[in-house]
Amino acid sequence: MDGMEGAANEISEECPNCGRKTNTSDSRLIKDTCGHEKCRMCLLYEEQGCKTCTQLHEPSPNYS
Repeated sequence: MDGMEGAANEISEECPNCGRKTNTSDSRLIKDTCGHEKCRMCLLYEEQGCKTCTQLHEPSPNYS
C-alpha cells in the first residue's frame, strides 16, 4: 500500500443527519430515495420518511 491509499482510508465523512463519522461499512453514507444523503443507521431508523424532507416542508405556523 502506498501513501495515497493509506490517506484515502483515513478520510471519513460525517452524516449530515446525525453528525456521526461514516468511515465504516456499518455507518457509510447512503443516498435515500428522495436524494438526501445520510448514514445507514439514520436510514434504518427513519420510519416516517426522510427527516430532512419533513423539516424542509414543514407547514408555516398560522399567526392569524
